[in-house]
Order: sequence, then C-alpha cells, then structure tokens
Amino acid sequence: MTGLWSKIDRVQKSRGFKYIATVLLAVLALVAGVTYVVRSNTDRASDQVQFFDASRIEDPAMRAQVERQQRAIQQILAQDRSPLAVGLGIAVGLGMSLAIVWLGLSLTYLLLGLAVTLVAGPMMLLSYYGRAGPTLGEFGRILSGAALLTMFFTAGLEVMRLALSVSTGPVCAVARNVLAEAVRMKVSLLLIVLLIFGLAAVPMLLNEGTPLRYRMQSFLQYGTGGAFWMIAVLTLLLSAASLTVEQRDKIIWQTMTKPVPAWKYLLGKWLGVMSLNAVLLVVCGSAIFLFAEYLRQQPAKGESVAYVSSGVRFGDSVLSEDRRILHNQVLRARVARDIDLPLAKNSPEFAQIVDQYIQQRDQLDEIERLEQGPRTRTQIRDDLYKDLVQRFRTIDPGQGMAYTFSGLHRAARQDSPLLLRYRIESGANMPDEFFRLVFRAGNYLVEREVGLAQTLIIDDIPPSAINEDGVLELEIINGSLVRGSSGQIGVVPNPRSIRFPAGGLELSYSVGSYQMNFLRVMVVLWIKLAFLSLLAIAASTALSFPVACLVAFGAFFAAESALFLEESLEVYNPFFGEGIGPVLSAVVGTISRGVIWLFRVYADLNPTQKLVAGEYVSWTSLGQGIVVLGVWCAVLFGLAWLVFRSRELAIYSGQ
Repeated sequence: MTGLWSKIDRVQKSRGFKYIATVLLAVLALVAGVTYVVRSNTDRASDQVQFFDASRIEDPAMRAQVERQQRAIQQILAQDRSPLAVGLGIAVGLGMSLAIVWLGLSLTYLLLGLAVTLVAGPMMLLSYYGRAGPTLGEFGRILSGAALLTMFFTAGLEVMRLALSVSTGPVCAVARNVLAEAVRMKVSLLLIVLLIFGLAAVPMLLNEGTPLRYRMQSFLQYGTGGAFWMIAVLTLLLSAASLTVEQRDKIIWQTMTKPVPAWKYLLGKWLGVMSLNAVLLVVCGSAIFLFAEYLRQQPAKGESVAYVSSGVRFGDSVLSEDRRILHNQVLRARVARDIDLPLAKNSPEFAQIVDQYIQQRDQLDEIERLEQGPRTRTQIRDDLYKDLVQRFRTIDPGQGMAYTFSGLHRAARQDSPLLLRYRIESGANMPDEFFRLVFRAGNYLVEREVGLAQTLIIDDIPPSAINEDGVLELEIINGSLVRGSSGQIGVVPNPRSIRFPAGGLELSYSVGSYQMNFLRVMVVLWIKLAFLSLLAIAASTALSFPVACLVAFGAFFAAESALFLEESLEVYNPFFGEGIGPVLSAVVGTISRGVIWLFRVYADLNPTQKLVAGEYVSWTSLGQGIVVLGVWCAVLFGLAWLVFRSRELAIYSGQ
C-alpha cells in the first residue's frame, strides 16, 4: 500500500502530469463557459415574455408608467442567468483546481473526494428516495460541503505559504511560522474546523416554505456574519497566543538572537495572521457568493419555476411579489435618504426657540420650576429637539404631512423606480390593527393598508417625481380617500394619530447590483480583522495571554456594540433617581459616549447588515475606513514596538 501511494505521489508531482491536467482543466472550463452561453441565448426568460404594446395607450402619463414597469420587469428577468456569477464560479473552480494540480495534490484530493462521495452519496440517496429520514441527507450534504471547503482551504494555505516564500527576509519567515502555528495550535484548529462545518451547515437552516427573499437574507446574515465572528475570534486568539506562548516557552529566543528587529518580528506576526484571514475570507466569501447565486435561481413564493409566476401562462405572467422584492430590495446596492428635518439641532433658529423656552421657564413660579427639576441648557435643548422631531413625525387622524427627501440628483437621472421603506406606530402597536394611508408624490398616488410596527415598502415611485433641485416631496395622509356624491374627494380618518419612529421613513434608489457590493463587504471585513489582529498583538506585547485576551475581546465587543450604545443613549436619562443614582448614571453615560467616539468609524463599517438590507457600501466610506483604521493600526503598531523593544526577551543568564 505504501509503494502504491508513493507511485501516486510521484505521478501527481511530475511535470508532465501537471501539464496534461492543466490542459484538461482549461478545456473543461471552456466547455462549461460555451455551454452556458449557448443555453442562456436559447433559454432566457426575458426573451420569452410578450408584453402589452404600450404605444396603444393614449394617455402619455399612463403610457410612460406602463413602459417603466415593463422595463423594470425586463431588468429582473434578465437576471435569470447571471454571466458574472457563472463566470466567477468557473474562474474560482479553475483557479483552485490549477493550484491543487501545481501543488502536487490533485490525485490525493481526487481520492479524498471519491472517499467522501462514497460516504456522503448513499446518505443523500437514501434520504432522497425516502429510505431514511431527512436528517441523514442533511448530514451527507454537510459532510460534502465541509470536505470541499477543507480542500480549498488547505490548497489556499499552501498557495499563501509559497507566496510568502518568495522573500527570504525575517518578516515573511515569521509570517510563515504563524501560518504553521494556525494549523498546529488546538484552539485555532478547532475554530477553523467549526468555521468550515458551520458554513457548510448554514444552508440546512433555511426553510423552503418561507419566501425566497427571507431565505436569501437569512443565508447572507448567518453566512457572512457568522463567518466574520468566527474568524474574528480566531484572529484575536491566534494574535494573542502567537506572542505570549513564544515568550512563555522561550521559543522567542531562537528568533530574537538572530538578531531580528522588534518591528520586523511584530510585522511578521501581523502579516501571518492577515494572510490566514485572507485565505479564510476568500474561501468563505466564494462559497457564500456562489450559494447565494444558486439560491437566487430557486423558485420564489408564487412561482412554479424560477422567474415564472404560477397559475398563469408564462407569456402573460408578471413577476411574483417575492421575486420583485428580492430583486429590488435585497439583491441591490441602494443609497438611502432620510427625511429632511425642519430645523437642525445646532441651527440659529432652533437656538432662538431654546432661548425663548428658558425665558418662559424662568418666569414660572418656584414650585413649578422645582417640579420640572434642575436642568442645564444642554438638557433643555436635547429635550426640545426630541419633542420637535417627534411632532414632525406625527400625523393626526385625517390630516396630512409633507416630507421632503433631498440629494436625489443621481436618482433623477436613472430609469429605475425609487423605493420607500416605512414603519408606523400608534398607541400600543396592536398587531391586529390596520390603518389606511395615502402616499402622494407628484402625479404618483397610492393607498395602502398598513399594519402597525411592521416595516413595509413601496417600490414603484417614479423618478419623475423628483424636481430639478433633486428634491422629492412626499405627502402622507392619515386616512383613506373617498369620493362623495358631489364628486369631491374627502378623507376618512383613522382612529388615532400615527408616528414614524427614527429610521421609519426612508427613501432609497439603486446604484448597482449586489455583486460588487459583496466584494466591498469582504474588503471591509478584512480591514476590520486587520485592526483586531494588531489590537491583540499590541496587548500581548505587555500582558499575559489571559489578560491580553480580556483586553482584546473587551475592545472587540465594545466596538461591535457601539451602534447599539448610541441608540440606547437616545432614550437614556442620566439624571434619573436620587442620591448616588444620578452620579452613577452620569458616569455610565460618559463612558458609553467615550466608547462610541472611540469606535465610531469601526461601528459605521457595518457591512453585513448593509449587505442583508441591500444598502450600498460606497467606495468613499471604504476609503475613509481604511484611512482611519490605518491610523489606529499605525498607533497600535508604534505602541507595540515601543513596549516590545524595551523588554529583555533573549538574554543569556549563564544558568
């Protein structure tokens, strides 16, 4: 058996075999690409739809609206076969396969894949034909996915080691040692295994009975967010342990007595961790993206097959609501605009309102002032502004309110419709209550039945509603429209006032698809991991492993919860209670504001949530994040270097 394996190893490492395998893989990739092009040209959904001839409509406004709706449908149908996704899948598969071939592992991986197939294949077949429960089939799929991810990860790790071997300097040498430590340390190896199996198991958590848009959002949330958190934990532990373990076990003596400058040693550690993170993100990101593309091709709710509505002839079909929302709200990169507030908090007009209120308050009786409690000008200003915004977001029964959205010049030049995301609250927000609302923007008018405390959307507002100044004026009426016997239009009011909470009224427009957005998300995650790695390395230069982990994880959790702290402070009253209570509350509020200020840029780089919500991760925000976190990384590296170079790590004691 040993002799046979030696022969197989010699064959797969021979140059002739590598050339032949490379040619075969290139031919297979070419055949796959040509087959896709032929099938996409002969079996494309958008080519089979017969639309109503809009030119027959005499009303110009109605004709323009029908044509706009037809173009929107054609844009969605054109996504039934994405050339970018297929091309990326072929490129990733070809690249990883070529890497495996030239690493001399092709036959080894082929035999391992055959062994996994022999184990997992019968499990899935037995489950498919009803000879076993669905759990066995799911376990077989998880095993297959984990095996595939493991092969790609190990191949990527070998490629990264070869890349770091180009230079013989100490920085790359230390980085290669970190990669070796990553698969040798029990903790890091366990986290890598959990990451691989967890990512392979995420598709099994999706319920086929739920709408496709929810399945897509759940997969992106669990896949991208879960992978980042697992890699972040691995980054913090590996970065802290790599230095502290070498110091504890005196392994560092062999390195520092070369001698190796302190800054090169620390830079090598950081480069090694970031190289590992790059491999993990490429493997996980490719798997998430390709499965998302596969999931997009599945039938949505209300479809018999993908992109074909059920119950009607295909030529007359309109898109199902699930498919339309998936395309317009999830698989997009949208720029959002909040409503324009009537006054800015720091404006002179609002300062005058505050002054008038304070003058009126000073004229009150002493008893009334004591009942209101002692408040500073800042507290009075904050309370008045909250009250102003709350009244502006509230509409009384039967009344209307005009809200404006500015900065829409780019949206006005596009042909795609605008999307309004809204959420209303009233009373106790009973789930069985429904209100009728009217939305009007220019010539656009729609009436909707709205549930309380539910986020809903309107995705067909025409860009023609935007004026030449890039402003859209949206009127919302708290009631339903009725036409009287005399022909006049009246309003039937709802029973109570409604209010839009913060973020409950938002207009957005598309600036691209989610594919490039996904790439930017991966870059943002890698940048955040770079900051976390250097944070743990800096802590481990002066602290032991447990204390360094405590500091690093504490900073990580504080950074990730900064947005939650900011939202909590909006309703936080630091002067509530008596005795020592107000003092402690003020201290808590001050610390929370300090954490928010310190990790503001890190928290604003919230790519996973933006990806799930279909929000645009701009190159500008990405550049700002790189600059700010780069400065923080430089500061942390400088502090780590100052501490590390002053330590006596490798002095011979004569013992």
